[in-house]
Amino acid sequence: MQENPNFNQSLHHFLLQQNYTPVSLQQTPTRHFATYGTINNQSMLFIIDTGASHSCLDQQSATQKLHLVPSEIDHDKVIGFGTNEGTRSLSFLETITLGEFLISEFAISVIDLSNINQALTIFDFPPIDGIIGADILAQYNALISYENECMYLRK
Repeated sequence: MQENPNFNQSLHHFLLQQNYTPVSLQQTPTRHFATYGTINNQSMLFIIDTGASHSCLDQQSATQKLHLVPSEIDHDKVIGFGTNEGTRSLSFLETITLGEFLISEFAISVIDLSNINQALTIFDFPPIDGIIGADILAQYNALISYENECMYLRK
């Protein structure tokens, strides 16, 4: 974890005793939290979005960085992410790692996040590769500490 003068050691140690795994976060200029992780051993940048019902990958990152072929079966319409409407497809991942926390065999939506990345360029923030949403956050009992700039996950 990076140096944080406001870091709450007692909270951190308590959550470690409760079998939580810490994941360092950094606040974006838009006041969202972001974290680096890996998918199939490829470094990826994620926004943590508690209001997103599902985690998703950016279509460009999925095809160009990960060389994934999204499922042609599941082309549902989606609403959200700052756009009127779009489509999503589904891809299956062997592993997602956030910090030291490993998630195996996960189905994830693949959608076009270019509108978000375009907005982030205004703030000189690098393009994101995906969004960690409520499906992962709820399944792994996520706790987010603004004070510690850290997310804690537990299996």
